[in-house]
Amino acid sequence: MNEADLYDVILAPVITEKATIASEHNQVVFKVRKSATKPQIQEAVERLFNVKVKAVNTLIRAGKTKRFRGIPGKQNDMKKAIVTLEDAATRTNSAREASDLAAAYLVRGVRENRPQDVSRALALASLALQRDASAREALFNRALALDRLSMFDAARQAWQEYLKVDDESGWAAEARIHLQRLNGEQRTP
Repeated sequence: MNEADLYDVILAPVITEKATIASEHNQVVFKVRKSATKPQIQEAVERLFNVKVKAVNTLIRAGKTKRFRGIPGKQNDMKKAIVTLEDAATRTNSAREASDLAAAYLVRGVRENRPQDVSRALALASLALQRDASAREALFNRALALDRLSMFDAARQAWQEYLKVDDESGWAAEARIHLQRLNGEQRTP
């Protein structure tokens, strides 16, 4: 399929409240040509947007009867494709990519008070460290995620590990602040 054919398959994105909610679950919704097949839709999305598609679901919305200036009419039927994308975390090949994703999840988790995102950030930072044990950003993100999840003993150890790798940067100063706060906190059984 050439590039022009790809644009004939995918006609337009569907921008509705439901489509926006679906985007939080790695799904995007497109208006597609009525004769388009699922494999054609998958190929078009993968090639046009440089992503990996996990699944394609389609539906045909029947045209509605509407009145326009008092004259009854019927809208055309429309075929929509709900495309589920592979999670970027499952495709990360490098420690850098995993660490960057961890940072993004950490920021969103803190900003929107979403502990599940902070947990995901911890998993991605740990994955980055498996791929490169000396990755400073991953060490920092892991320590920060542990701290945010109130895993204080593990966070203390993670901050100390980070300071072994980097003890001079601005991040090191922030790591020391976190470590001092953790060392100063009293724990009650």
